[in-house]
Amino acid sequence: MSFLAGVAAGVLGVRADAADPDRGRFAVYGDRVIDAFDLSRQRAGHLRVILREFDSKISKIERSHRAEYYTSLESELRPIGIEYNHYVRDKVLPPDQRAVFDSMALGPRFLASAPPH
Repeated sequence: MSFLAGVAAGVLGVRADAADPDRGRFAVYGDRVIDAFDLSRQRAGHLRVILREFDSKISKIERSHRAEYYTSLESELRPIGIEYNHYVRDKVLPPDQRAVFDSMALGPRFLASAPPH
């Protein structure tokens, strides 16, 4: 495993540097490498480009796996959602409000016709 692959594995899921989120998740690492090796401005620029590209590729992989993950969960989550939707509708809401709840469950376009609270 390469060093950067190890770094990537260590930061998967970690968001960008809290001090400056626009710099990316490897900004602090880049700063440390620049300082530790006293890199010239040109070499520091190359490092930053490499780290941005690396970050971009990791993000693409994360998005791909996230989509696969949520798709795989859907078959398990759907019955639970239906079950708890039933609890809210039939155990919490009064009977005269259930039709509005049913409309809400159909999506946002039906919310416009819902009566005010």
